[in-house]
Amino acid sequence: MYEPYRQSLIEGHEFYVEQGKHRLLSQFENINEDADKHADEWLKESGKWFNPETDDPAHGYERAEQKAIEFYGMLVDLRETTRLIITAGMFHQWDKQLRDLLTTEIRKWYDGKEFPKRVWNANFDQIVELLKSMGWNIEDTEFFESLNRCRHVVNVFKHGNGGSFETLRDEYPEFFKNLPSEHPMWIQFDQLKVNEDHLDEFSSAIIAFWKKFPDDVTDKDLGEAPDWVEKALKKDEKQKER
Repeated sequence: MYEPYRQSLIEGHEFYVEQGKHRLLSQFENINEDADKHADEWLKESGKWFNPETDDPAHGYERAEQKAIEFYGMLVDLRETTRLIITAGMFHQWDKQLRDLLTTEIRKWYDGKEFPKRVWNANFDQIVELLKSMGWNIEDTEFFESLNRCRHVVNVFKHGNGGSFETLRDEYPEFFKNLPSEHPMWIQFDQLKVNEDHLDEFSSAIIAFWKKFPDDVTDKDLGEAPDWVEKALKKDEKQKER
């Protein structure tokens, strides 16, 4: 890890999170007022067709209040989705940067094509295995659980039902709104949410990851290669023999 590059990764991540909050989430700071404004505009527009001889003014105000409640609810949902979008964006950015770094370093000493290709196709657990085989067991770090939680959140946001949904539902139910306390099996994937604290937690985990990423790897650091790496290496060897 070249130190200026490490700093550029951290600074880029901090910029993304800061500007995401400033330019996107800040638009939801006054949703009560926005809902009231929406109701006033609806009332003003509907007043064009108001007939004082047949229409009840109270009914119009009741409908306007209902419009405000509906608009407020949609803004809350949009705010939740925006937080999830920012979370997914920063995780995918970290994930791509990590794979790019690994494959770039691998190509400095390895000329096969299959191994670097498999790094890009590997899942999260396989990347953890690769780092461990290179001497860095990130599962023992203080930030790994947060990074893993973020991974599951992003998977549920992207795919809905699946293994990550079951993990969050069973182990981290705080990521779901309208939580039915007595019947957790009623939780649905579309109840997923993250709050400001979660966002900060995930961001801190990514920063900690880059700060702790090893400066270099020596032969004495290397352990047994994961099975998927061994298969890739053997495939490259066969390609060379042809």
